[in-house]
Amino acid sequence: MTLAEIVASGINPALALLPPKMDTPEARIMLLAIGLQEFSHAVRHYYGEVALLGRSRYRQKNTQAGDLGELRRDPPARAARSPDGTSQP
Repeated sequence: MTLAEIVASGINPALALLPPKMDTPEARIMLLAIGLQEFSHAVRHYYGEVALLGRSRYRQKNTQAGDLGELRRDPPARAARSPDGTSQP
Protein backbone atom coordinates (compact mmCIF):
# COMPACT_ATOMS: atom_id res chain seq x y z
CA MET A 1 0.00 0.00 0.00
CA THR A 2 1.24 3.48 -0.80
CA LEU A 3 0.99 6.32 1.70
CA ALA A 4 -1.67 7.96 -0.49
CA GLU A 5 -3.75 4.75 -0.38
CA ILE A 6 -3.35 4.55 3.41
CA VAL A 7 -4.51 8.15 3.79
CA ALA A 8 -7.46 7.65 1.43
CA SER A 9 -8.63 4.30 2.81
CA GLY A 10 -7.79 4.60 6.50
CA ILE A 11 -6.84 8.00 7.81
CA ASN A 12 -9.42 10.14 5.97
CA PRO A 13 -12.37 7.93 7.02
CA ALA A 14 -11.10 7.75 10.61
CA LEU A 15 -10.62 11.50 10.93
CA ALA A 16 -14.05 12.10 9.39
CA LEU A 17 -15.54 10.49 12.51
CA LEU A 18 -13.84 13.03 14.77
CA PRO A 19 -14.42 16.75 15.27
CA PRO A 20 -12.82 18.84 12.48
CA LYS A 21 -10.40 20.51 14.90
CA MET A 22 -8.72 17.11 15.40
CA ASP A 23 -7.85 16.83 11.69
CA THR A 24 -4.49 18.57 11.56
CA PRO A 25 -1.34 17.97 9.51
CA GLU A 26 0.41 16.95 12.73
CA ALA A 27 -2.29 14.38 13.52
CA ARG A 28 -2.06 12.90 10.03
CA ILE A 29 1.73 12.61 10.24
CA MET A 30 1.48 11.04 13.68
CA LEU A 31 -1.04 8.43 12.45
CA LEU A 32 1.15 7.54 9.48
CA ALA A 33 4.27 7.31 11.66
CA ILE A 34 2.59 5.13 14.28
CA GLY A 35 1.16 2.87 11.61
CA LEU A 36 4.49 2.44 9.87
CA GLN A 37 6.33 1.86 13.13
CA GLU A 38 3.84 -0.54 14.68
CA PHE A 39 2.59 -2.66 11.83
CA SER A 40 3.49 -1.15 8.47
CA HIS A 41 -0.23 -0.58 7.83
CA ALA A 42 -0.89 -4.29 7.37
CA VAL A 43 -4.44 -5.48 7.80
CA ARG A 44 -4.98 -6.56 11.40
CA HIS A 45 -7.58 -8.99 12.65
CA TYR A 46 -8.52 -9.47 16.28
CA TYR A 47 -9.77 -12.77 17.58
CA GLY A 48 -11.72 -13.47 20.73
CA GLU A 49 -12.94 -10.60 22.86
CA VAL A 50 -10.04 -8.17 22.35
CA ALA A 51 -12.13 -5.62 20.45
CA LEU A 52 -14.96 -5.85 22.94
CA LEU A 53 -12.64 -5.24 25.89
CA GLY A 54 -10.94 -2.33 24.16
CA ARG A 55 -14.22 -0.63 23.39
CA SER A 56 -15.47 -0.87 26.97
CA ARG A 57 -12.21 0.56 28.30
CA TYR A 58 -12.37 3.50 25.92
CA ARG A 59 -16.01 4.11 26.75
CA GLN A 60 -15.10 4.44 30.42
CA LYS A 61 -12.13 6.74 29.79
CA ASN A 62 -13.17 8.77 26.78
CA THR A 63 -16.78 9.22 25.74
CA GLN A 64 -15.83 10.41 22.28
CA ALA A 65 -13.67 7.36 21.54
CA GLY A 66 -16.20 5.03 23.14
CA ASP A 67 -19.00 6.36 20.98
CA LEU A 68 -17.17 5.67 17.70
CA GLY A 69 -18.55 2.13 17.58
CA GLU A 70 -22.08 3.41 17.85
CA LEU A 71 -21.35 6.12 15.30
CA ARG A 72 -20.10 3.50 12.85
CA ARG A 73 -23.01 1.23 13.87
CA ASP A 74 -20.60 -1.57 14.80
CA PRO A 75 -22.23 -3.81 17.35
CA PRO A 76 -19.64 -5.31 19.68
CA ALA A 77 -18.99 -8.86 18.58
CA ARG A 78 -18.32 -11.72 20.95
CA ALA A 79 -16.08 -13.40 18.40
CA ALA A 80 -14.24 -11.63 15.63
CA ARG A 81 -14.32 -13.03 12.15
CA SER A 82 -11.26 -14.32 10.39
CA PRO A 83 -10.24 -12.99 6.95
CA ASP A 84 -12.19 -15.81 5.26
CA GLY A 85 -15.39 -14.79 7.08
CA THR A 86 -15.60 -17.69 9.52
CA SER A 87 -16.12 -17.14 13.22
CA GLN A 88 -13.22 -17.72 15.58
CA PRO A 89 -13.70 -19.38 18.98
